[in-house]
This record gives sequence, C-alpha cells and structure tokens, in this order.
Amino acid sequence: MAQIVLPGGEARDVAVFLAEAVTFVHSVAIAVARVDARHELREVDRLTMRTEHAVEIRLVDGQRLQGLFSYVQPEGRNRLTDFLNDAPPFLRLLQGDMVALVNKRHVAYVEALSR
Repeated sequence: MAQIVLPGGEARDVAVFLAEAVTFVHSVAIAVARVDARHELREVDRLTMRTEHAVEIRLVDGQRLQGLFSYVQPEGRNRLTDFLNDAPPFLRLLQGDMVALVNKRHVAYVEALSR
C-alpha cells in the first residue's frame, strides 16, 4: 500500500499493482507519494555512510513536510544544494517509518533545519 497526495492536499491510499479496477495517475499530478520505509529502503542504504540533512519542504500549494534527506553523493558534491540539483524527479524524504517521495515540480523551497 502507498498513499499519494495530489496538489492541494487530497490524499488517496492506493495499492501499487494491477487489478480489475485501475486508476491511472499521471506522475506530474502527484505531489507526494508515501510508502512504508521497509519497502523503499534497501539494506545497502542502511549500511552506507550517508550525508543527512533535517529539512522542511514547502510545496507550491502551501503543504509543509518535515523529514530527513539521507544520500550519497560523489566527493566534493555532497552539499544539500548539489543533492537537490542532481536528484531524480522525486526526492526521498525519510519521515520516521515512512518515506515520502516528493515531486520536485511541486516544491516551492527546501529549508535546512538544525538538529
């Protein structure tokens, strides 16, 4: 199971597999998708030395998300700015036992928080 959040905050729980009743959602229309961290994080993610930043993300529709960016970047490119510029279309934000996959197209700004 996963949860998708559309612009404006409407949330829908979805099963990520094909069934008889299917709803297709264009990836551009998804602001955030949340999944249980155990489905998203691999063992190598837990064992690798990673750069981490506590952040607040403000979406263009006003939604605010807080969590942790945890990533591996090449030497000399491990700043938060480098990660945000190099990241794929969906940013992986750790939120406790959940992972929020945040669509970069819907991000107004990211603010680093002190831990």
